[in-house]
Amino acid sequence: MVFTNTKFMKTLLIYITIGFSAGIVNGLFGTGAGIVFVFFFASLAFSADRTFATTNITVLFISLVSLFIYLKNRTLTPEVLPYFFESAFLPALTGGAVGSILLSKLKGGFLNKLFSLLVIAGAIGRLIR
Repeated sequence: MVFTNTKFMKTLLIYITIGFSAGIVNGLFGTGAGIVFVFFFASLAFSADRTFATTNITVLFISLVSLFIYLKNRTLTPEVLPYFFESAFLPALTGGAVGSILLSKLKGGFLNKLFSLLVIAGAIGRLIR
């Protein structure tokens, strides 16, 4: 039976722990699961473009669950949504499309460095506030 394989069970436990941790981070901060998953997928020796693409699809589902719970708990209320759609939704969709196109055209090393700089800049910004 596959569940008696010790290596498989250890790997499964690591995957579950990473996924659970990413979900908690995203639920608490409204973001952050992507950072957890980028480091995780990169540690599996995924290429940079595969790491970022896999992270995006994974975070999509985490975000949908978080959104449902935010709406259920009234943390996010419907009266806020028109502001979101007016100011951020279309530019975010456009930026996402451009980023997805650029992902296949940029070198992995550059993407890794850019991602690292963004994480560091975000951390510094939060620390000095």
